[in-house]
Amino acid sequence: MGKSNVEVLISAMHQKDFSIAKKTGIESDCLIINQCDKDDVAYLEHATKKIRCISTKQRGLSRSRNMALDNANGCYCLLADDDETLYNGYESKILQAYDRNPKADVICFQVKSPTKKYSKKECKVGYIKALKMSSWQITFNRAKVVNSCIHFDEKLGSGTPQGYGEENKFLYDCLRKGLNIYYVPICIGEVMQTDSKWFHGYNEHYFVQCGTVSRRILGTFFGFLYCLYTAFTKRNLYISNVTMLVAMKNMFRGFLKKL
Repeated sequence: MGKSNVEVLISAMHQKDFSIAKKTGIESDCLIINQCDKDDVAYLEHATKKIRCISTKQRGLSRSRNMALDNANGCYCLLADDDETLYNGYESKILQAYDRNPKADVICFQVKSPTKKYSKKECKVGYIKALKMSSWQITFNRAKVVNSCIHFDEKLGSGTPQGYGEENKFLYDCLRKGLNIYYVPICIGEVMQTDSKWFHGYNEHYFVQCGTVSRRILGTFFGFLYCLYTAFTKRNLYISNVTMLVAMKNMFRGFLKKL
């Protein structure tokens, strides 16, 4: 068996060269999926790492993630976006975490973000905690995911009417296939995400999206309960814009939407 390694899977758009690898702080192997106006493959080799860039005319974040997953070579993969910077030593931190948790198939780390707070306690991740994870926290054992026939849901995520939820559906599919997910409170980078790509306030579109995504991830019964839970627990956040009745009405509109 070869030496374990980490391959960073970056989803980006309209890249002209390999500069995003330097901006991200790549120290390991890296695969860039560049959604642009051409289909092409390029390579950049260093003494200690190989950087590949697959340019594609396809659109959609989940399609980008799936193309990366299908073409990845690393023992372990780390999801990344184009607004992320990884800290020095991220590869060794990831490999050490898997060494300490030999049963782990997926490990979620900390990535510093202006919109995210993290627990300081290491734990196993179940269905509830999986809903709180962001894509840039996720690493996984590539062979375990591929052999379990798990991909990202192309009906969810940026570039679709739903706008989000693809990483949570991915984690749910991992759990449903019996894979073990852990959270390790080690920070491996930071993301400079100042404006959400899908959240633009508690408006009609938000609640319709929430209903659709909840059912897609959780199924009919638990998706219905989660819509009710959201309507009640986020009431103080949206009540100045819409009434609870309107919020629930729009969520159930989305809930009944067929994908």
